[in-house]
Amino acid sequence: MIFVRSIDYKVITCIGVTVSLMVYMYIGMIWNDGPLVLLSYHMDAIPYRRAPIFVKSTLNNTVIQMLRKKVGKKLKSKKPIQIFHSTVNLQDIKVNKTSESEISERAKSCALVGNSGILLNSGCGDLIDESELVVRMNLAKIGQEYSSDVGSKVSYMTINWEQLGRLKSCFTKKKKRKASSASELLKRLPAVCGTMIDRLGLLSNDTVLWPSRGHADMIFRVLPLLRKQFHLNFSLGINSHSLKDAAYRLWHLRAPSSGLTVLAPMIQLCDEISLFGFYPFYTDPYNRTILHHYYDPEARMNYTTNFHNMPGEYRFLLDLENKGAIRIINNCTPTY
Repeated sequence: MIFVRSIDYKVITCIGVTVSLMVYMYIGMIWNDGPLVLLSYHMDAIPYRRAPIFVKSTLNNTVIQMLRKKVGKKLKSKKPIQIFHSTVNLQDIKVNKTSESEISERAKSCALVGNSGILLNSGCGDLIDESELVVRMNLAKIGQEYSSDVGSKVSYMTINWEQLGRLKSCFTKKKKRKASSASELLKRLPAVCGTMIDRLGLLSNDTVLWPSRGHADMIFRVLPLLRKQFHLNFSLGINSHSLKDAAYRLWHLRAPSSGLTVLAPMIQLCDEISLFGFYPFYTDPYNRTILHHYYDPEARMNYTTNFHNMPGEYRFLLDLENKGAIRIINNCTPTY
């Protein structure tokens, strides 16, 4: 009898602990999603302990094929982005799924690089640059002091609606256009305009500037001046269909962010996708403070009330990783 009571006591204790943990996770989900996600299986913010060297997880090709088929039905095209080089006259750009313009072929390996401060001291730069195709978000700062953590290679650079509007406003007044040189023109512009020109200057002729959430007409208005005054000859990527609407229909998350919007066409354009710098929380599992943007200590974001519901998006991405559809990598430092 004593033995049986002992077993009962242990069982009851175990049940009590399990219920308490479930309640805690549920409360976390209701309040701000943070505890739920951090208690989940994902441990990329903690240095890898699986092996003395970095090991990439294995993807499930069957799951990827099913996901690609699902995305294809929503995008209605296997070539969702059309690429126009700087030699193409703006008047000659026609965007439709039968266009003869150059369109990206599927790449073997792709890196989708977010801007979270979780990448600082991650040592992921080389791994990112090894990818055949690298997509970066919203004119992020690359190279120089950030090379070891985020790399310097860029195939596509997205630009969001707010940045497009700011860029347009930089050159609306005619007096700003009459400068004799690029340096003189920059002196007349607000500092934020100079910063954007500097970021665009990091893009090579083969790099694609991509208004991934639409509003490409806004870049058309300033592109001739950018080419002439600042010799910015990057290529331009235009969506064949609305990627924002497609992402909403696919993922069923309100107001999908730039990262989630870009994920859909990448599934069409890439065999394997690795996500870096996607981490919408203020602290990591070591309770260290995480910057919103790795290159901007002043940038702030309220993750629980922001327009995009980023913790919810992160939980969705974790589910895709668990199924073997993508990789999420935020630390590439080997541990022993």
